[in-house]
Amino acid sequence: MRLHSIACNARSLALLCETSQGHCLIDAGFTPEQWRLAEERQGWHASLIRDVLITHEHEDHVRGLSWWLHEMASPDLRVWCDAATWSAIKLPSSLDKHWHPIPESSRFCAGDLEVLAVSVSHDAVSPRVYQLTEGSSKALVAVDFGRVTEKLRECLAKCDQAFLSPYYEEELLPKEDDSGLVQRLTSLHGHLSNQQVADWLQEAGERLTHLSLGHRHEQWNSREHIMARLLPVLQESVVLQLF
Repeated sequence: MRLHSIACNARSLALLCETSQGHCLIDAGFTPEQWRLAEERQGWHASLIRDVLITHEHEDHVRGLSWWLHEMASPDLRVWCDAATWSAIKLPSSLDKHWHPIPESSRFCAGDLEVLAVSVSHDAVSPRVYQLTEGSSKALVAVDFGRVTEKLRECLAKCDQAFLSPYYEEELLPKEDDSGLVQRLTSLHGHLSNQQVADWLQEAGERLTHLSLGHRHEQWNSREHIMARLLPVLQESVVLQLF
């Protein structure tokens, strides 16, 4: 199992989980151009994808979903999210055939992947992170939420791969904020700071062999700040990819 980036910046997120038997898309925040470039770069095609996991309904995570389902997806493709999230995405009713609700147990199979959907705190309808299992390998895809819970620590502690989102550096936040954006960003329903991600990795990242980091705020974070916070808590053997 391997995680690939299709689109990963402050305004878009879409990842591909490649397994031995197929591919699973996680979020669809890409433009048509980003999708086509990713296809050319990786050498795979939309027809290989049978399942899509949606973390939440914000535009930077679902921007390309309607276009992609109309133009690229196979007829039997399944989009996994709960009813409230599917409704909030506001897709044409003709695409309802693709929707598959996450079961109450929060566990289901997406192709050869065993999936655990974990609820998190974010200013979205029903945000989730996903723990993916193929054989003995486990990966955690965890973006856009404001607090690390004990459940998330348990999930990361079982994983050899992860995609995490250190969104901001506290030192770079403006001291005065009349808009309330900083308050929202740092709240329970906002995003994780570099330090919060570093603490999480130190507490529960001992099994990681591969770590990808991305979807940071372009103004209030930088690659240099992320590396300064996170490198000291990572084992030297971890393969690190920073978007």
